[in-house]
Amino acid sequence: MAAKAGARALRKMHQAQRREVERHFRELEVCTSKGRFTTEEGAEGALAATLIFGTTPKKPTQTYSCSVCGGWHLTSKLSAKGR
Repeated sequence: MAAKAGARALRKMHQAQRREVERHFRELEVCTSKGRFTTEEGAEGALAATLIFGTTPKKPTQTYSCSVCGGWHLTSKLSAKGR
């Protein structure tokens, strides 16, 4: 009986690990489909150029630091900070 419980716990652990890996790959896929800037200044410059020249269908409103790739991206979503 204890062996079955151990096997069940192991399956649950593997499921949790698999879900975590799948979540990471989804985040990475979304991240890599966006423009990436290595510095905040570079992203801010691109934001300013985009606002002036209107080069994208969605108008970005701010930059943000990406926890997935460590770079910077543009977004049209308003943050809670109101930045």
